[in-house]
Amino acid sequence: MSRRDRLLSESLASSEPRNGIIVVSNGEIAGSVIVSIVTLFHNHFDSCSQYAQTLTGLLLYCLTGVVGGRSRSRLPNVRHDACRMVSETEPLGSPMTSRMLIDIAQLRALDQCDSVSALSAAVSEIVSGLHIDYWLYAFEPPLVSDQPSPLHMGTYPSAWIERYLEMAYVNIDPVVSYCHDHAIPLPWDNADDPSKRIIDPHLQKIRHLFGEAKEFGLGTGISVPLHGPGVCWALMSYASRDRPASDFDQLLPELHLLSHYVHEVGRRFARTKSSAPLPILTKRERECLSWAAEGKTSWEIGQLLNISERTSIFHLQNATHKLGVSGRQAAIARAISMGLIVSIRS
Repeated sequence: MSRRDRLLSESLASSEPRNGIIVVSNGEIAGSVIVSIVTLFHNHFDSCSQYAQTLTGLLLYCLTGVVGGRSRSRLPNVRHDACRMVSETEPLGSPMTSRMLIDIAQLRALDQCDSVSALSAAVSEIVSGLHIDYWLYAFEPPLVSDQPSPLHMGTYPSAWIERYLEMAYVNIDPVVSYCHDHAIPLPWDNADDPSKRIIDPHLQKIRHLFGEAKEFGLGTGISVPLHGPGVCWALMSYASRDRPASDFDQLLPELHLLSHYVHEVGRRFARTKSSAPLPILTKRERECLSWAAEGKTSWEIGQLLNISERTSIFHLQNATHKLGVSGRQAAIARAISMGLIVSIRS
C-alpha cells in the first residue's frame, strides 16, 4: 500500500462527520484525502465537468487551511443539487438537476405565445409557482400621465390600477422613474428614504402611495427595469400581500430572468398593438434630426449637409410637425423612440 493510500485509510477511519462536515485532525492527511478524491473523480469524469470543478474548489479551500497552519481541516459538504459529498450521497453519475425554481422550458415556451392573453396566462402560471400574489408588466409607462402605456398586463388588482391612474401616481412613483434610468432591480423597501420622508413633502406623498398600495394587497415587492433592444423600455413588478421582503431577494435570479423573457415577447405585441402609423420622414429630415441629436446647431447641420441654415431649420420644423411634438429636443426623443433615426456615430 502506498503512503498516500495508507494516509487516506487512516483519515477515513479517524474522521467523524459533524453536521455534514468531515473533520480531519491532521493537515497532511486532509490534503491526501482531497487529492485522492479529486484523482478519483478525474478518472471517472471529464476534467471540465461540474464535479471536477467543484472538487477542485474544495481542494483549494482545504489546502488554504493546511498552509495557514490550522490544526483541523474541514471539508464542506457541497449542498448544490448537482454534486454532494459522498457522506450524504446521491449515486455517482446521477443526472444533475438545476437550482432554478423555474423550468427553463417554460421560459422558452413564452416565445410561442401568439397573443397578449396567451402570454399573460403563461406568465401567471410561472409566477404562481413561485408563490407570488401579483405581477405587472408595463411597456414604456409614461413618466407623466399625459398618455397611457402602449401595453400593460398582469394580475394587479383592477381597483388599484384605477386608483393609481385616478391619482396620477405615475408622476411621483419612484419605481417608474428608477426603472427608466437604471438597469438593476429595485426592492420596494429601497424605493424611498425613510429618514427623510417625514420632513420632505414629496416623500410624504410617496409614503402615502405605498401605504395605499398595501391596502390593495401590494405589501412587499420588487421591480425589474427592462431596456432594449433599441431604446424601448419597460418594467416588471412582483408583489405579495405579506411575504417578507427577503424572499424577493432570494427569488431575484428567477424573477430577473423571467422578466427579460417576458419583455422579449411583450415588446413585439406592444409595437403591433399600436394603431398609429409611423410618420414618414424624408431622407433630409432624418439627416437633420440625426445631426441635431448629436448636438449640432442649425448652422452646423447646414455646413455638414451642404445646405443653408434656413433650409436645415425648415427640415427640422417639418419633422417636428410630423412627429406631433413641439420643440427640437422633443422631436429628437420621439424619432429615436420610434426607431426613425439612429446615432450618426453608430
